[in-house]
Amino acid sequence: AAEGVAPARDAEVTARFSKLIRSGRWVAGRHTRLTMHFGALIINLANAVLPGREVTVEIDAFCGKLIIIVPAGAHVIDEGGALFAKRAVYGHDSAEDADGPVIRLVGDARFSKVAVHRGSFDPMAPWRHWQDLRHAR
Repeated sequence: AAEGVAPARDAEVTARFSKLIRSGRWVAGRHTRLTMHFGALIINLANAVLPGREVTVEIDAFCGKLIIIVPAGAHVIDEGGALFAKRAVYGHDSAEDADGPVIRLVGDARFSKVAVHRGSFDPMAPWRHWQDLRHAR
């Protein structure tokens, strides 16, 4: 960061009745709020500029799908709640990556799916797997 430029304290990404993708090089806040109502929100933190070792991601998910991609060495702490929802963290938390960032998830998911993936994520991978099985017959 250049002198005189402070890291972002707060950031907010909102998708209502829509699909929003935030990927590539972008600045996440030390406290990032993700709001998704009746839609889809895909957030890629793997290449984002993180303002510190720990980032708190506050989730407000209602009737939709939220996918969060974190760096491969990230430690994910999921402290949020779910009501008729699914919350899952995929990928292993390796002891080798002791210096990785800490991503703390708070907030609630209602009638939604919240999936956190470490490293890269290919949303078409399951579809390709089933296509390969079908064509192998």
